[in-house]
Amino acid sequence: MTFGCACLLDVAATDLEAARTRRVICCTTPAGELCACVKPWLPIQCDVSLGVCGSAAWSLVVYACRETGDHGPINSWVRNAFISDVKYGTPSYTAEMNHVDHNMIIANYGASQGFDTDDGSSWYDIHDNFVFQGDGWKMDYGGHDSAFHDNIVYVGASDGQNCVNAGTFLPGHGVGWYKNKCIVTDSKNIGTTGGCDCPGNGKPSPGGGVAPQGECGLTMHDNEYFGDPKIPGNMTMTCGGAILASTWLESGSDKGSAVYEIPDDDTLIGWAREKLDLPAIPAPPPPPPTPLPPQPPPTFPDTCVGRCWREGHCCANMVSGCNQPTCYQGCALAQVTASIAACKAACTAAGGHCSYSLKNVTLQMCDQCASVTPPQECSKKVRKTPLFAMPFNLYI
Repeated sequence: MTFGCACLLDVAATDLEAARTRRVICCTTPAGELCACVKPWLPIQCDVSLGVCGSAAWSLVVYACRETGDHGPINSWVRNAFISDVKYGTPSYTAEMNHVDHNMIIANYGASQGFDTDDGSSWYDIHDNFVFQGDGWKMDYGGHDSAFHDNIVYVGASDGQNCVNAGTFLPGHGVGWYKNKCIVTDSKNIGTTGGCDCPGNGKPSPGGGVAPQGECGLTMHDNEYFGDPKIPGNMTMTCGGAILASTWLESGSDKGSAVYEIPDDDTLIGWAREKLDLPAIPAPPPPPPTPLPPQPPPTFPDTCVGRCWREGHCCANMVSGCNQPTCYQGCALAQVTASIAACKAACTAAGGHCSYSLKNVTLQMCDQCASVTPPQECSKKVRKTPLFAMPFNLYI
């Protein structure tokens, strides 16, 4: 199955899971030079583990995900296991590698990753792509045996997963993340891994029905991460908790990698043109990237909100998620209640709702909060704040 560069505009879909290009229980079907534009859900979807899904290469994908935002313009699932002889010539559950390379993917309209490897997606080699306005790579729903390398990812207006978001993996079935350039424009967090000692030291099953011990499973090296020096705080990596990127790199979990300042537009365009094998624009060679300087240790005011930030609670407005009030919102409730007991009661009453009002305070709890502006080391994701973390000591 091969596609030429045909751009189909504003195609209506009565089934939101009906992708522009959908390959189901198929094998060895390349999609080359596809131009997929303006699709309300997703242009390319592959939910297959039968042998090999094929390849998606030298394509332009843009204006997808206009009605949904919890996936990428390219989306994959592996929800069923199939036996084929494609990999070894004999029946096996192991599929051949799928290749996704040399694509330009614009993840606008609130899409997440450029290529969303969802729900057990495995055996994907994703390389030499340019992803704009999308997160890098998600592999946290049971996927395995894949690689994400030599890509350029420009993270902007994302959902907070940033460069990488991975869970744990079984020994021998991890993934590779290497030689990528990841530009993070609206955060100082690189992403999330399943451990701080990647790739880790998990143990196989000893038998007797005992499950194997999981591990970080990410083999990371020679990556370049870019952050905005105007955003307060230092670059971090989340691995069970946020740690400084400098500590992460010194640990040996991401050998040969470094953190730099965001490049200028001309440099970024030059990288993208080179990646997609386009002629270079005549110009002097760009200077080498500037290392991102460390910022001084964060300081916090000795206030209710300041103590929230000091403890790593990141929300900085009256909006939260998870149907729970944040520490910041707890401070607002504390200001309009007369006692610790009344404040606790208000926090309890607010939980489980999208909106809660008390006097002149209104909490919104079914959205995503804004990241804080004072210097601090934490991601911008909404954190579900238990009651015991609320600032009841405001009255002490």
